[in-house]
Amino acid sequence: MTHDDRLLSRVRAMLAQAEHPNTGPQEAEAFTARALELIGKYGIDQALLTAADWGRERVESRTIGLAAPYARQKGMLLTVVASALGGRAGFRKAQRGREASAVVYAMTADMERIELLYTSLLLQSAREMARLQVPAEENPIPYRRAWLTGYASTVLTRLVQAEKTSREDAKSGGATGVELVLADRSALVEHAMNEAHPQRETTRQPRLSAAGLKAGRRAGARANLGGHAVLDDSRSTPSAR
Repeated sequence: MTHDDRLLSRVRAMLAQAEHPNTGPQEAEAFTARALELIGKYGIDQALLTAADWGRERVESRTIGLAAPYARQKGMLLTVVASALGGRAGFRKAQRGREASAVVYAMTADMERIELLYTSLLLQSAREMARLQVPAEENPIPYRRAWLTGYASTVLTRLVQAEKTSREDAKSGGATGVELVLADRSALVEHAMNEAHPQRETTRQPRLSAAGLKAGRRAGARANLGGHAVLDDSRSTPSAR
């Protein structure tokens, strides 16, 4: 097992502890914070290694299915995770005989991080939604859509801050050229996505429930930012009712 494999195994073990029902809230937060710190460190380490050996990594693309219901909001969650961790994602709406999906572009190591975090957040949000009490005056479907949108918004804020902290820690530890290396990686990913999808469709966000948006943001603030890379979400989301 390589150093990188060991590091990711440590992350998964910490997050398993954080998500265990017998773990108290403060312990869970401590496990999660340490796991996120290691994920950030992993991303910086891989970026600097690649800068010294450009044959080590390449831009990868991966199509991830977004099962109904709430496929567009799941796509938004995947997009914010990818964006915060150095990747890009484009949504493909469902068509006859084909479910909605997102195509993710990222450097190899970042793709691992994106899958790890997105899958965990997808499962966590599904569990939260299963317990969600929709106010009597609200329409359940728009409320849940708004909830997932608010959840994704708060997750983005948290991930951006965590990545910023990882960059600052690397620089204070003596790493040089971190910002330039990350900018080069971002440019490669952006170029690959633009080349594959020169005309990306834009969609208008439906009107959202203010109460659902607020509740989703609170849930996003509680989310553990990590988990196991299992990408099939078809059985993880409550039905639209």
